[in-house]
Parts: sequence; structure tokens; C-alpha cells
Amino acid sequence: MKYGAMTMRNRGFTLLELLLAITVLGVVMAMLGLSLTSTMRVVEATEKEEEVYFLAQTAMRRITEDLASAISNPQALFIGQNNTVRDRRADSLDFASQARLILNPDKQKAGIARIRYQLLADRDDERIWKLLRSETLILPNSTAAGEPADDEGADPAFLLADSLRAVEFRYYDRDGQEFDSWREVEESGGQPKTGKDEDQALAGKKQGQAATGKDDGQVPAKAAKNQAPVKGGKLPAAVQCTLEFWTDPDKEGFQAFTTRVLIPVEPEDAQ
Repeated sequence: MKYGAMTMRNRGFTLLELLLAITVLGVVMAMLGLSLTSTMRVVEATEKEEEVYFLAQTAMRRITEDLASAISNPQALFIGQNNTVRDRRADSLDFASQARLILNPDKQKAGIARIRYQLLADRDDERIWKLLRSETLILPNSTAAGEPADDEGADPAFLLADSLRAVEFRYYDRDGQEFDSWREVEESGGQPKTGKDEDQALAGKKQGQAATGKDDGQVPAKAAKNQAPVKGGKLPAAVQCTLEFWTDPDKEGFQAFTTRVLIPVEPEDAQ
């Protein structure tokens, strides 16, 4: 009996017991792996969101400062273009502003600059766009009134934001009406041009054709609020900027940020 008891205590595991232990261990390791993978994804998503928030905050701050200092200048008329690429807004903006960036005081001069915002597609992935900001000094060292400024005072365009899905600008007049684009018209002979004046000139050129009220037939077939107003010597009262950043281009995930900037304008009776 004593010898038999020692034999029972010293025997090893059976093959079935080993397979069962390996199976249980595999299930536990798989659960741990899934848990760690989910945690890593959450961490990566959080880091991506923080990066997007930082990019949006930096870009919005710069755009707000530029637009809040916008002025009317014949060498850099306020032109907001409504563009669409692959069913996504890819707007551009060109205007004069006093918010000139002085990064090198030894080579750069303070003054009024022509600021441009334009998009550039990423070389590696055309779905991703980059927002570039460039500026050209127009005052002082400006050319004659009404003539475009040369590129001597132009600074190299720098990257304002990347990982963009869309850029949209909306414009509001003093009555609160919303527009998808904006085109400031240069004043002539001390009197601002109006949309009515341009319609009359267009009707005279067509000789006998009725004036349609459209801007040279180039107004896109959209709702009336999307037509670009002709505002002689006037800036919009406010500009709304929306930036959409990719969070996951493969899954069409993105995050949008919007801000509205009020532009100081002179009262009509002061002009």
C-alpha cells in the first residue's frame, strides 16, 4: 500500500491535461492581448485628438488675427473664392491686413500686407490637404494706386495646418445675409461700383440681351445665398471659418472646428 501511494503521487500529467492547460493559457493570453490592443488604440486616438486640437487652435488663432485686422486696399482687394474638390470645400482667401508677421525684424518691415490662404495636396496622400499662408508687403514700398504689388516684399509661404479634409469660408454682410464667396470691387473715381452698375455695363456689351443680374455668367447653379455679392470698396461684416481635420482618412473620420470673426468696417455714411 505504501509503494502504491508513492507511485500515485509521482505520476505526471496526461496529454489531455496538458492540452487543457495550454488552451486555458491561450484564451487568457488572447484576452490580455485584446485588452492591450484596445488600450493602445485609445491612447493613439487620444494623442491624435490632442494633435488635431493643437493644429486647429494654432490655425484659428492666426486666421482670427489676420481677419480682425483686415482693411480695404486697392492693391489687395478682399476676394473669397468658393472652390469644391471631390465634394469637399477647398476655399481660398485673399485680402489686405495689418496683421503682418514679423519673424525677422532685420529683414522684414511692419506695414500692410496682402495675405493669401490656399490649399496644397499632400504628395503622399491626395486626400490630405495642407493650408498655406503667404503674405506680401504692400505698404510701405507700395506701387501706384490701383496697380498690383510686385513680389519684392513677398515672404515665403509657410504651413499653417496640415491633415486637412476641407476648408470653408462663409461671409456675412451688415444685414446678416450669408454668402459662400465674396468679391470686393475697386472704387472708381471716388465712387464705389455697385452690382447695379456692373449689370448695366454687361447689358450694354451684350447689345439687346436682357441683363440677367448674374456676374458675367459665371455664377454657379446654386441657391441665391451662394452668389458672390459685389461690394464696392466694402469688406464683409463677418467671416466664418470652418476647418475639417482628418482623424482617420481610411474610415472617413474627421473633426470640424468653426470660428466666426467680426471685421471692423466703416459706417456707410462715413464713406
